[in-house]
Amino acid sequence: AQVITVPFSTYKTGVFTYDRESGCYLVEEYGKPYVDGNTGEQVGVTNVVVIRTSCTVIPGDTEGRLNVDLISGGDGWYACGGKIIPIRWSKADRSSQFIYTAADGSPVQFGRGASYVNIIPTKNDITVE
Repeated sequence: AQVITVPFSTYKTGVFTYDRESGCYLVEEYGKPYVDGNTGEQVGVTNVVVIRTSCTVIPGDTEGRLNVDLISGGDGWYACGGKIIPIRWSKADRSSQFIYTAADGSPVQFGRGASYVNIIPTKNDITVE
């Protein structure tokens, strides 16, 4: 998983490019590097999580705000160290933490460092190069 492309919507796509030297995925949004406002450097993360869930426009909302289901659980992907695996995610209730498991049901072991969690609609799919 050298490059992971995550389509959030028709106008926003995240791109995570693995940098072997740092062991991080460098983040891009809107076709440009995602830059840390404090350091001016491109953001790099050790762990990339993508979860898919129901995302619907709130009925009657003229601003297009979304209702995002973060309780029902679902599928997704986890990337670290240039590798990616399919995962399942769950959450007991609104106040609980996310639980991520591999296909065999074992807990996902995160790498030490920063994480970027992407939440995308169930109809969207990532591409991996």
